[in-house]
Amino acid sequence: MDGAGLHATADAMNSTGSAMAAGKGLDNHPMYPCAKLKLDQLFLQWLSLPDSQTLVSSLVEDAKQGKALKGPSSSLFSTPLSPTTSHAIFAATQPPLSPQKCRSPCSPMSPNCRQLSSSTLRRPPLAAIPQFYFPDGSVPVADDVKQQFLARVDGLFDPHPQGLNLEQFSTVVQQVCQLPTILAHPWFERLAAGSTNRLVSKAAFAEWWTSRQLVAAPATKRLWEVLRPDGKQFLTYADLRPLLQAVLQYHPGLEFLADTPEFQARYAETVIYRIFYTINR
Repeated sequence: MDGAGLHATADAMNSTGSAMAAGKGLDNHPMYPCAKLKLDQLFLQWLSLPDSQTLVSSLVEDAKQGKALKGPSSSLFSTPLSPTTSHAIFAATQPPLSPQKCRSPCSPMSPNCRQLSSSTLRRPPLAAIPQFYFPDGSVPVADDVKQQFLARVDGLFDPHPQGLNLEQFSTVVQQVCQLPTILAHPWFERLAAGSTNRLVSKAAFAEWWTSRQLVAAPATKRLWEVLRPDGKQFLTYADLRPLLQAVLQYHPGLEFLADTPEFQARYAETVIYRIFYTINR
């Protein structure tokens, strides 16, 4: 390329750059003259390289002959000032490709990770976790806990081979079953209903308690089993009347109602309705 062509190309590109800068208002920026001077210097330095002159000459010839303009290969230039701006010049015909993501060596898609053998990725064996959920609510009882329960039962029933009366059975309810003694009155009536001597035997009590798996059951389940009738999974008004009758008969603070049965009935009715109103579901 001769000097006239070189200056014409530089003037054309400078005029284009100046028009773009003026259109964007960059010429009003205080640093614009210094930046433009530096860019012009770098452009002229790049344009003075032999490879750059060859490229520009070939592009001018192709443009004169009406050929499609093609960008140079990346291996043609190796200097920092090689035209990385060529991507911008030929952006209309050759859009730039997005850069590939650098994967971490620990990424699941990393080749290093995919090359690991299955034995390397094998997890260690899980620790044995004992069962903590029981659908039927029955928690297995350890042998030592069951033996302690039977020992307490024997200690209270063995001195009375025929069975226990209401007062003696109240001690069993408190010490063995760990429930309020007021529950002994309606419960005693249920267990002694089939006996002729109105006593609760050790066999009847142990069978009733263990068949419902109450040896290690929580207090709520023990209370539920004592209150609910056999074969029912809910409580009604009539199921709580024996308990309220025992409260009215044996509670020392309610002795003033002993001479007025009508007030006793209304009191029991009010307490039961209050219970259902509070916890009804």
